[in-house]
Amino acid sequence: MDFWSKYEKKTNTLPMVTEMQETVLQRLGYGAAESEWHDPKKMHSQFIEINSYKAFADPSIVLLVGRIGTGKTAIVNNLKYLIDNGYEMRYKSATTVTGDKCQKYFFDFSSTIRGSEYKDLIYAELESCFMSKWEWLVNVVAMQEIYKRHSDSSGKCEKIKKYLRENNLIKFSMSANYILDTISSAAENINGVAATVTVALSKTMRKLTSVEYSEALEELQKLLKTEGSCLVLIDSIRNYHVEDKISLAIISALYNVAVMISDDIQNTGIHVKMALPSEIMPHLTNVNTEKMINRTVYIRWNQRNLTELIAVRLYMHKHHDIVDCNLCEAMEYFQSYYTPTCKTAFGITFNTMAYCLMHTQKKPRQLISIFNSWLFLEEKRSGNKMDLIYEATKLNQELQLKGVFQIYANVHIRAFDMFKRAFNNSKYCFNENELDVMIKQCAGIRGDMDAYDVKKLFFASGLLGMERNLHPVDENDPKFKNDRPIRIKEAVFEYQIKDTLTPNNRTRFALHPMVYAHMNIEIDENTLVYPKPNEDEDEFVPWSAE
Repeated sequence: MDFWSKYEKKTNTLPMVTEMQETVLQRLGYGAAESEWHDPKKMHSQFIEINSYKAFADPSIVLLVGRIGTGKTAIVNNLKYLIDNGYEMRYKSATTVTGDKCQKYFFDFSSTIRGSEYKDLIYAELESCFMSKWEWLVNVVAMQEIYKRHSDSSGKCEKIKKYLRENNLIKFSMSANYILDTISSAAENINGVAATVTVALSKTMRKLTSVEYSEALEELQKLLKTEGSCLVLIDSIRNYHVEDKISLAIISALYNVAVMISDDIQNTGIHVKMALPSEIMPHLTNVNTEKMINRTVYIRWNQRNLTELIAVRLYMHKHHDIVDCNLCEAMEYFQSYYTPTCKTAFGITFNTMAYCLMHTQKKPRQLISIFNSWLFLEEKRSGNKMDLIYEATKLNQELQLKGVFQIYANVHIRAFDMFKRAFNNSKYCFNENELDVMIKQCAGIRGDMDAYDVKKLFFASGLLGMERNLHPVDENDPKFKNDRPIRIKEAVFEYQIKDTLTPNNRTRFALHPMVYAHMNIEIDENTLVYPKPNEDEDEFVPWSAE
């Protein structure tokens, strides 16, 4: 019997997950910024300014990279909030191309191209074609921002107003899909012959970039020079096909346009910043990687930042009348509310927050979910805090794991099913031969993917990692259980980018602790796997012996 089965038998009381799911969102929040930032003032008061955010706000940075749930949308929205309210003076104004709209534009546009003769172009030609479309879209969004600035004044931006009105582009909801609507209409009139879609696209772009467009663009650039720059923020695109040259060319073109426009700020008056999921980065092979290094920020959360995030949200949850939150007061309240240490089932005194983080990939959304569950359990019944920690870390685990594999649906629609089939009821640590046997378990559902590709997918998910260091709990006075020393196995997992872990025939592999409960993993009760933290936390040791 594995550890979690023993634990469930011991407690004999598990809350209904469906009940928790219905009520959990009323506590510390959704975790998903798309659902939370409808009230920017409130969310700004809860925002934690991690170093990644401060770096992203710099005008030289173009690209923000992070996995789903790490805060890309929150960072984009907070920067816009500060600009809108005059707290960030490096930009005069900001406008956002939201993730949903940008994603729909991207997805529909790539689908349209697949139905035209453009699909036969080589990658470089595709990218060049798409760059002109993205450049037009960015310029139109900036025009709309200037239009809003001067909508009530006469004699200002008349050429911009004329262009937007004549092309029905006053509202962004129209502009994002304007090209696509025109193409679709043209294609329907000629029975959808594939080659004519290309003709419709060319005619549409000629219309949209006519003399009136050039005049409006010139007026835009003059106004931005005198009034201050406009920042165009493009939220994350998640719907992509990593093996598809069309999708990759569209995203690569967007990045190149963002750099090109931002680098020409003296003439354009426009800064462009965009967010992308880290899972796509290794596939952008046609983008100059040296150029990207100096223009890119990766989202990294350390334990202190994540503690502050939970502390602020807990404080505001418990003090409903608080509009703004003092971080010091929130941290003090958090430390009084939760004990700083907990005792694990292995007999180890562990930092409570570090224990919770062990069951996440250091994503704020995952951690919020665990503390939402914790609050739910506390409200439903009293009990030992450690018992509640156990339950909170595993209560919503299946949904957490499905969220991890969400972005890989376009790589393989059954990515999560393959992971479950390979590792369900397995050991928590194993060698390469054992891993190969496990991967064979999903041979019947992996389709065209070979075993090597499946292994790479599991590494990329951040749920399969590699053992690194082995620590006794206390080298001088180790605590024993069943006449064996209790040990900590440090393991590393890919929380950011693919292909950073390079195993060899001597490598031992480890599953992430966040999968243990749902996957019925067989655990060595004398050994605890601790996901190794970021390089800036190497000195942090969260465990101790009693």
